[in-house]
Amino acid sequence: WGGNVLHLAVEMFEQDMLALLLSHDYFRTSTYIEGTNTEGLTPFALAAKLGNISAMKTLKEKGAKLDVAVQSGAFKDYRPLHLAVESGLAAVVERLLQWGVKITTSCLDTKSEPLEERTAQQLAKKRSYQAMAEI
Repeated sequence: WGGNVLHLAVEMFEQDMLALLLSHDYFRTSTYIEGTNTEGLTPFALAAKLGNISAMKTLKEKGAKLDVAVQSGAFKDYRPLHLAVESGLAAVVERLLQWGVKITTSCLDTKSEPLEERTAQQLAKKRSYQAMAEI
């Protein structure tokens, strides 16, 4: 998994463990809550990619940033909204939009040739997720 203990709790869908860890100030520091794993994902971005809405909610309540671009790896420049679209997770897309994440933010589509900037909506259309493209 290659991240911190918050990444592990998110990846294993261990909601109680995540809540327990985040009840301590030590784990709410930016080193943990905004720390990245080997894919360049913060715990919140990982939760969005995996469809772990409970973890997303807990992390949001504890101050995690909702729209941080991935800094390295295969999803470099993607944001949690783009990760949710890429994973085909309409419920995550809807929740992020409810929380005010901007649908107009673009990312570099690393799966396109040539590389192109795409919004989450354009990415959904490109991946043939028509229902998500219409959200």
